[in-house]
Amino acid sequence: MGLAYGFMIENAYVIDFEAKTEFLFTALILVNENETYNDDFYEYEALGFPFFVHLGRHLAEHEKKRPRAHLPDLERFDLFYRE
Repeated sequence: MGLAYGFMIENAYVIDFEAKTEFLFTALILVNENETYNDDFYEYEALGFPFFVHLGRHLAEHEKKRPRAHLPDLERFDLFYRE
């Protein structure tokens, strides 16, 4: 997660081994309600982080329900994540 001047950027490759889904996303948002830059008053905790949590959950649920012709081969990524 990148944070600067009220901007938040996230890039993620998300894999769900149980649902056999994967997706890649990039998102950039601005959380600067007072529109003043370099004042160190940004809404990262109040707006930004909750937004990214909601976005990630929504995308994961969408990918679980989305019809697909072929399931991804995730074997090469299953290194140490499951016990």
